[in-house]
Amino acid sequence: MRFIQDGPDLPSHLLEQQALGNVIFFCGAGVSMPAGLDSFWELTDRIVTALDAQKARKLLDDDWDFDRIFNQLVKEFERPEIDRQIYNALGKKRAKTLAHHRAILALSKGAAGTTQLVTTNFDLLFERAGCKAPKIVPPNLPNLELNQSIDGIVYLHGRLVNPETINPAKYVISSADFGRAYLAEGWAARFVKELRERYTLVFLGYSADDPPMR
Repeated sequence: MRFIQDGPDLPSHLLEQQALGNVIFFCGAGVSMPAGLDSFWELTDRIVTALDAQKARKLLDDDWDFDRIFNQLVKEFERPEIDRQIYNALGKKRAKTLAHHRAILALSKGAAGTTQLVTTNFDLLFERAGCKAPKIVPPNLPNLELNQSIDGIVYLHGRLVNPETINPAKYVISSADFGRAYLAEGWAARFVKELRERYTLVFLGYSADDPPMR
């Protein structure tokens, strides 16, 4: 079904599940780029430049995966400095527009009308767009196997915090972080698996090469 001429042809199943409150929008960096925030490449490049990190620069120029580049940055500059750089890059920019975030929030409603949204972004643009729902941050994820519902925004890879007030930030950004979240400890992998079994997922703002997709 198309709602506008030349718009996407949306499957009827997706529309039915959205009306029932069974759709979860799973949002990546591409959702925040129209608001003026960095892509994953731009964030990596910005931090590499700010730190004058020559080893990481060579990895970036050689097209290494971004999570592996952040692993190098953490080894060289330590985690508190990387957390500060992430906050400087994402926490102080004024959004050009929040229209996309407001549209996603309008569609991201459960059967009871509550917000149910998952993002791997650290930024707070959904909150700036007016979302007053609870903020859910690991390790306090809902246990979907026990039929706990998603009520709020799940910041699956961490929520942006000022490192001067909260330390450590516990972002999932380096290859070591992804290894713990999806393999060694596996809490992120279990959560996504349970999501897939219970809901219809719509992925927004990712490319096939992004670490969560891999």
